[in-house]
Amino acid sequence: MFLVACGQENAAPAKPTTTVEPSATAEPTPEVVIIGPTGGYPEGCQPEKVADLVLAFFDAYNTGDTVVLDQTFAEPIQWYSDGTGEKEQNQFTTYERDGMFPYFATRHTQQDQLKLFWLSVVPKTWHGGVDIVYRLQRKADDLEPGRDGSSRLAMGKGAIRCPERKIFVWSMGTLPAWETEANYGPGCHGGSVAGTEGKVVVCANGTQQ
Repeated sequence: MFLVACGQENAAPAKPTTTVEPSATAEPTPEVVIIGPTGGYPEGCQPEKVADLVLAFFDAYNTGDTVVLDQTFAEPIQWYSDGTGEKEQNQFTTYERDGMFPYFATRHTQQDQLKLFWLSVVPKTWHGGVDIVYRLQRKADDLEPGRDGSSRLAMGKGAIRCPERKIFVWSMGTLPAWETEANYGPGCHGGSVAGTEGKVVVCANGTQQ
């Protein structure tokens, strides 16, 4: 997975072309723990706000809420890519904003569920926004179960425009079924903090103010 981002002017968001009824069973928003200095970020993209955006995206993705999905992404996007397996037919990429929504609907029919472990927010980018790196759990009807008999591990990168706080690059890939969180160690560049088990950890890489 790689990340190439460029700054572009925003236009009015396009309406999604596919409507999916939200699921009635949505998990509660997980507790977020911020680790590191939170100063030095562009307006609208402080680490806690970026975490809120990513969690809102995952919740909308999991429940099929196209209204929130529409509000989450910038216009235009640079690209959206997702790999649900090692075969070429399991790789999806679109460079058009409208191309995401039919894909979201397809993944919703597979009961695809994303659960964030941690994300790192990096403010020093040439496009003027912030970059993110993240790790998550994933399970879906068309995904082979992981070693725990259920979820799979997935990783990715993205880029967010500020101050409107919209995603314009998203690159996500599901790791092989035998991969586990233990193989990669904790987030935040290998560090660990007591009391964060079961919580979303956000690594803040800004400049202390």
